[in-house]
Amino acid sequence: MARHSRQDLPGSWHHVINRGLAKRPLFEDRDDIRFFLSRLAREVRRGRIELHSWCILTTHFHLLVRSPVGELSEALRRSQNEYSRYFNRRHKRDGTLVRGRFFSKPVTSLAYRRTLVRYIDHNAVKAGLVRAPWSYPWCSAAQYVHASRPLWLERSWVKSVASTDQATRFHGEDYIRAFGGSFREATSRLVESRILSTHRGVDDLDDLVGSASPQVFAWMKRKTKLADGAQIGLPVCDVQSVREAVRYAFTGGRRPGSAISGR
Repeated sequence: MARHSRQDLPGSWHHVINRGLAKRPLFEDRDDIRFFLSRLAREVRRGRIELHSWCILTTHFHLLVRSPVGELSEALRRSQNEYSRYFNRRHKRDGTLVRGRFFSKPVTSLAYRRTLVRYIDHNAVKAGLVRAPWSYPWCSAAQYVHASRPLWLERSWVKSVASTDQATRFHGEDYIRAFGGSFREATSRLVESRILSTHRGVDDLDDLVGSASPQVFAWMKRKTKLADGAQIGLPVCDVQSVREAVRYAFTGGRRPGSAISGR
């Protein structure tokens, strides 16, 4: 099967993921994680990527990156290759370490970008490692909240979203207010459905979240025209939440939570 282009245009945003081969550990201790982060930091200094949000667990990692010059593939290729050689030498093993070339998904919606930060932050919580994202040391949430932000962590966009006053200093409470709070399972399902989606067009999530009822209805009418077999767009809500909303409308039961807004 031919590989799809990564749509890595200058200035584009991406959700980047990779895992260890056969679900084996990709990182065995903090020294492994620190070395991998040092490789990413070097690519940041070279101008190939901006790293805005990240989380590293034993078997995999998540990154939210911006690609300033369209060299995301080169940056991750170098980082992963050098890390794999380091890991094999240090742990006296050989052979392939990662499952394959890294996965990346373009992030073209501002609403979805905010949702992804919360999804990435909650990986350690979902794994049962901590109760709050900022309690996990190998996640950018801890660096934003506890003011231990390294130079290679690009804070400009997160600060623009979280700060109530751009003229004042950014505080951890700002981050918790913007990206903390309850995290619904529906949000995870939304992200995971988008990861599996093969759609490569426009993301309508911002339009849907910010629309009044007539505009939402018009958006839905446009989407009904896709019933002729045309490729559908990116999911704007997970399937289970839609079913729960329909059930609520017919039964008058308890209103379900929705993952549309990422809140």
